[in-house]
Amino acid sequence: MSSTTSDESNENEQSEKQQRFPAILIIGEVGVGKSTVANMIAGKYRDGGPFTKSDEVQPYPVTINGINYILIDTPGLILSEDQDQSSIDIISQIDELIQSIDQYLEIVSIILVLDSNRMSKTQKQNFRQIVTAYLNIIIIVFTKGTYNQTTSRQYMETTFNTELRGTVGKRGIISGRWIIGLNKFDLERGYICGMHKRSFTEVIIGFFLFLTASTLGLSYILYYDVIDNSPYRWVYGGFGIAFTVLFFLFVLCVYCIRINQVHGI
Repeated sequence: MSSTTSDESNENEQSEKQQRFPAILIIGEVGVGKSTVANMIAGKYRDGGPFTKSDEVQPYPVTINGINYILIDTPGLILSEDQDQSSIDIISQIDELIQSIDQYLEIVSIILVLDSNRMSKTQKQNFRQIVTAYLNIIIIVFTKGTYNQTTSRQYMETTFNTELRGTVGKRGIISGRWIIGLNKFDLERGYICGMHKRSFTEVIIGFFLFLTASTLGLSYILYYDVIDNSPYRWVYGGFGIAFTVLFFLFVLCVYCIRINQVHGI
């Protein structure tokens, strides 16, 4: 009798598992780009996308290779370096989140989003724990990569720290199970070109507005100095020209910083 009951229980568990809808969970530190990655997977990046920065779990249906999934964007679970980690168990947090998700969903993959160029001591500890706990279903997605990191997988591997090399490197425990979250440098999408054009236009407009104002001011000074036959008119003029040149260099620096920010979201 007990054997029959046990068999029926196992069959019921298997039946419930088969009825569950496959789900993909996206986790990561606050501000690392989880929502951007979620929108990319949902194919809605350029249209704004269904995922926004939020303190709540956000589910969204997606189809990948003909299979329907529920994509779940989570609030930031991983603490940053300036937060107290001593009383926090990251695995317990993730487990509680998984348990709180609809009983009809089954987590088939966990996407851990990481900043390509920043991994604090706290993040390294969390990273090690998460990979170990969810070894069979974890996938690493890097965001905020530079141009070389984004366009060359080989170059990206050379920038891995010791923790990453031992995990997703060629000899790592989940070797090769990583991708770049968003190729911002795909010119066919026009995204990076659009950002460059907009930032360049802003800089040019700002420069010419100031150039016009400074030219008028310089002309005013020179005009009255000439009338007064002031011996300092060329000194004033020199200061005006030097100030204009310095402003141009400042605008150029701002533009370069803006472009660098675009290259590494």
